[in-house]
Amino acid sequence: MKLLNGDDGLLETVVNTAKELEKEGARAITSACGFFGRFQKEVAAAVDIPVYLSSLMQVPWLLAGLKPNKKVGILTAYEKGISPELLENCGIHDPSSVRIQDLSNLTEFSCIIEDRGTFDHAALEQEAVTAAQSLVDDDVAVILLECSDLPPYAHAIQQATSRPVYDFITLIHWMHYATTQKPYYGFM
Repeated sequence: MKLLNGDDGLLETVVNTAKELEKEGARAITSACGFFGRFQKEVAAAVDIPVYLSSLMQVPWLLAGLKPNKKVGILTAYEKGISPELLENCGIHDPSSVRIQDLSNLTEFSCIIEDRGTFDHAALEQEAVTAAQSLVDDDVAVILLECSDLPPYAHAIQQATSRPVYDFITLIHWMHYATTQKPYYGFM
């Protein structure tokens, strides 16, 4: 909960871990939890490799591809932790460009947040799908999953909402492809 609530006491550890990863040869750094975006600016300034600590960092890119009146719908583990500072650190300068749906109080999802042990996978998938459906309207063109526990439900969410769905895995793919380019064998 320290990370979700924005505990600045974690900053030194996060920065030191990034420096260690760089020393070990990492060519880029990302994270799973969207709330690591709170430390984006400090970590990026501390190392000489690309750093994208939050799935939320995809929002400006997603908005650039949408009509001006469209929004990014965000499913989050903990809406109270999505502060203006977190959004700003992730490049989201206009909070009205996103619509946020909190999952922390849902029966199954709260098992994760409260670390209560096991949960019913099928029930949690249904909670995530229902939450995504309630988020989607004519304004929400794409969905972003802030929480690292949500990618297993991305397919079901996409099927139920007919919207593109992004998460930390799409961020990792983007970073991976950029750091591991292959020779081009197509037509030139």
